[in-house]
Amino acid sequence: MKVFGATAGILPYAREYLEVIIAGGIFFVFGVAVQNIVRAEGNARLAMNAMLVGGCLNILLDPLFMFGFGMGVRGAAIATVLSQAVASVWLLLYYLKGKGAVPFRSETLKPDPEIIKEIGAIGTGSFVMECSSSVMMIFVYNALAIYGGDVAIAVFGVVMKINSFIFLPLLGMGFGLQPIVGFNYGAKRYGRIAEAVKLSLVAATTFGLLGMLIIYLFTEQILGLFSTDPQYLELGKNAIMIIVLGTPLIGLNVVTSTLFQALGKAKPAFLLSISRQLLFLIPAIIILPRLYDLPGVWAAFPVSDFLAFMLSGFLLFRVYRIFKERKEASKIGAGSEIADKMSHI
Repeated sequence: MKVFGATAGILPYAREYLEVIIAGGIFFVFGVAVQNIVRAEGNARLAMNAMLVGGCLNILLDPLFMFGFGMGVRGAAIATVLSQAVASVWLLLYYLKGKGAVPFRSETLKPDPEIIKEIGAIGTGSFVMECSSSVMMIFVYNALAIYGGDVAIAVFGVVMKINSFIFLPLLGMGFGLQPIVGFNYGAKRYGRIAEAVKLSLVAATTFGLLGMLIIYLFTEQILGLFSTDPQYLELGKNAIMIIVLGTPLIGLNVVTSTLFQALGKAKPAFLLSISRQLLFLIPAIIILPRLYDLPGVWAAFPVSDFLAFMLSGFLLFRVYRIFKERKEASKIGAGSEIADKMSHI
């Protein structure tokens, strides 16, 4: 935690919270795995409901454990683990009752090296994206500790929570796009892929723009939900106004990364997955604070969003042009031609 920039004032709370979260990590890992299985078989509603059940239960249990039982930060961690456990058990029961497309039986759970290799190749992008998020946090929190202190670290945590209300729905749109792209790519319905991508981009960009406008219009009210400390509010207002500048651009990166994952194109999916947080954000976090102090830390986020937006647009244009060549790929010749071009991306 010291490597991640935890100061003396924050360290005791961080340790207390993390001990519980790590102990209950199995529920989080299992829940994420099963949610993706459910989503891949086309039952996106069940996966969404599981997330809603876990999230709503967490909201209810947090104040109960933190204030009702007087457990403080440890209570928040326990509430999180219990909520994840309930959501995971609910999804497991779905399969144990035989409702899912994947049978959870011992004879069907034998490892297949070829399948594991393919999963590893396609999933490398997501894996690195999650790891890059942790690596990125090391640089961000250390920069905040140097240029802002405990209040800046607290503000950043709150801003990230607020920003997640925009980013997570965008991620959900990507999850919804993935099975559509995978199915139609297998069926050589390239025109439908193009239309699905276009619709997803419009929805994601619009949602990001609306989210940014809402935050700008109600900045003080939103920040006031977390604390009324004057220093926190002043610093938080400056931080959030800068950080969310790039939110309308994030949708393109999410949709394009999801598209290449669904197409089985591991290399561009990997590149896009690491672009925002690893390829662009970390250099910006290192350079900008030296020039602009604490505002430079906040500015690193929209700068990385813009650079990732440009990279995503370039890669998407290449593949989108191929899909648009033929909206009807039912002809064997056209489908083969397009498939051959896809193999060179």
